[in-house]
Amino acid sequence: MNKGNYGFSSPPNAPTRLSPSEWKSVKAYIKAGTYNDFIVPNNVYQIMVCVWGAGGSGALGNTGFYPRGGDGGGYAQGIIDVIPGQKLPTITVGLGGATTINNGGSVAGNSGGTSSFGSLLTATGGAGGLVNSNSAGSGGTGTASSSLRQAFTATGGRGGHS
Repeated sequence: MNKGNYGFSSPPNAPTRLSPSEWKSVKAYIKAGTYNDFIVPNNVYQIMVCVWGAGGSGALGNTGFYPRGGDGGGYAQGIIDVIPGQKLPTITVGLGGATTINNGGSVAGNSGGTSSFGSLLTATGGAGGLVNSNSAGSGGTGTASSSLRQAFTATGGRGGHS
């Protein structure tokens, strides 16, 4: 049984299942927070889930400093077999890195939050920018369970620097 089924039986034709030629419906969670309210609709037997980690905020610096931009969050996706009526695992949407406030000094940026789909997909947030940096940072990362079909992960982009 696909571990993504959470105790439900396999959907029809599971061993030979292909992803559809097009995905016809979208349910987007774009506000930071935790959600556990999604019930699989009738006649739906597979879903593609995509998660993005939140970006980090940029740094602020005084003259003579080289503040770096915040890094992008990671990405992960995969196809999950589901059964109509099944309640999906908890969905977490990470909060973007908090804005830095410059009160006459230099301030580093804040990291972005991690987003996830249960334990199957995770995308970490990007790092906050550094105050005095002459190199790019590193973006967040994505991880996907090996039980998912067509799993894909990517690392977020690096924040710019002077």
